[in-house]
Amino acid sequence: REGLITTAFARALTSEPAAPSADATEETGGQEVSVPRLPPIQVWEPLSEAELEDASCPICRAREGTAVAISNINGFALPIIRCANDGLVYLARRPVASWWHRIYAASQYLGNELDRQFGYPTGSRDADERIRIGVLRVDEVEHFRGRRQGVWLDIGTASGFVLHEAKRRGWQVLAIEPNEQGAEELRRQGIETIQAPLELAQLPQHTVDVVSFYDVFEHLLDPQAALEAARTALRPDGMLVIRI
Repeated sequence: REGLITTAFARALTSEPAAPSADATEETGGQEVSVPRLPPIQVWEPLSEAELEDASCPICRAREGTAVAISNINGFALPIIRCANDGLVYLARRPVASWWHRIYAASQYLGNELDRQFGYPTGSRDADERIRIGVLRVDEVEHFRGRRQGVWLDIGTASGFVLHEAKRRGWQVLAIEPNEQGAEELRRQGIETIQAPLELAQLPQHTVDVVSFYDVFEHLLDPQAALEAARTALRPDGMLVIRI
């Protein structure tokens, strides 16, 4: 539950992680509370005041909550709160969607230390590890589906090691990858790829057997919209896989 666009993304983009700095004062429920300041980060994409917005809880849309920390992205102090209704921790003030889209689409995003910190093996030396993870994840899905194959849609496919293994076993595979460089590489490797968010991909209804989010769901600005789009794409007996 701790994790839609919170500190993990910020720390992963920091080349030299530092300890949290002195506590800050944040007003919560009309009272001032002391919360830790997270290490400041500087992302390659410029950020302006005009590109910041106040956000509600991505689950229940409420705005009531308790401050837990202060993040700092490109010099802007951004409060992180825990929702009073469902306990989700999220950025209460955050960059707008178009800024995040530019981050994920940038060439700098692929191969960043971010991938390694979130468990994505990168580089040719990790090829065996990518294959091993792909085999394990396809094994898991086929175990629950009784070895039945079909159409597999993977969101945020990255290097595609899961879909490569699924395709090898006879699945029809489809990737959604926001990074332009990553999408081009997937297509070059023979994987049909859509470079758009799932909720904007306009997939036909009830045509997919598996929808997977591997280490992706915590990055979504609007997880509810993504889940609704996944439900629309899935067949009635389809399978949703989320790994955070």
